[in-house]
Amino acid sequence: NRGKDAAMAGVNNNLGNLLMVQNRYDEARAQYESALSTYRQLNIPSGVSYTINNIGVIHEKQKKYAAALDCYLRALAIDEQENDLWGQVNGNLNLGDVFALTGRQQQAEERYHKGLSLAEKISDIPGVIRALLAMGERDFNNKRYTRALNHAQRALILAEKTESKQNIDDLLTLLTDICT
Repeated sequence: NRGKDAAMAGVNNNLGNLLMVQNRYDEARAQYESALSTYRQLNIPSGVSYTINNIGVIHEKQKKYAAALDCYLRALAIDEQENDLWGQVNGNLNLGDVFALTGRQQQAEERYHKGLSLAEKISDIPGVIRALLAMGERDFNNKRYTRALNHAQRALILAEKTESKQNIDDLLTLLTDICT
């Protein structure tokens, strides 16, 4: 039964993700809450962390940054306790995003660097790309164009290898902004 229940919690998370990208936040949150309850009952820390993180994303999209920050910190604490490096990459990058959105640039950069370091350690190429893109955007916004260009070029090389169209499009947009 544990496998079946865990699989159902995964389905709830996936449904929540689909609803979230459609901006149907209340419905997404209900799916996440269902998944969270199951993961807690089954004592699956990675599922708990992942789901709390998803709830944080909803808060971030709704510009409820304090609530998003709380979710991301709780999820990261679980990932650190469980030594879940992939979760730590995601948690640090999400924290960096909230810090950047709330004007805490130094904290954002620290989290992006930590996320990048962890992503490189575990060869998480999407995590490396995401970190480099975020760092490039921060550098560009702070008029550090050479650094922004270096981050974007490095990420573009990785994105081309993985053939990630979305990452390539985002990086080409950043490179265009830097060069104009």
